[in-house]
Amino acid sequence: MRSAASEDALLHIVSAYLATLPREEVASLPESSRPVRLARPEDIAALNVQIARDELMFSGEEKVASLLREMVTVLSEATHRLAQFSVEAQLLAPPRDGRHSGS
Repeated sequence: MRSAASEDALLHIVSAYLATLPREEVASLPESSRPVRLARPEDIAALNVQIARDELMFSGEEKVASLLREMVTVLSEATHRLAQFSVEAQLLAPPRDGRHSGS
């Protein structure tokens, strides 16, 4: 994820990760934590928040809790990378009023 060069590349990486999760394990997750198709980069952050909430509230089987923790770790890293893209875009964008910095 750290080497993803764009939001679309990151979206592809996260989608590929979610596709590797065994169906029977995904079925054991709380319904709100079951991965859905990620259509936009913003969906990564939204899923991260939902799974983090579910992980904090979960009190069931350790195998499910472990999967939730893994997913939170992966999605948190992806969300962090999305934030980096946003900062990079702001730093590379020309000034809005057309003036150069320091003027």
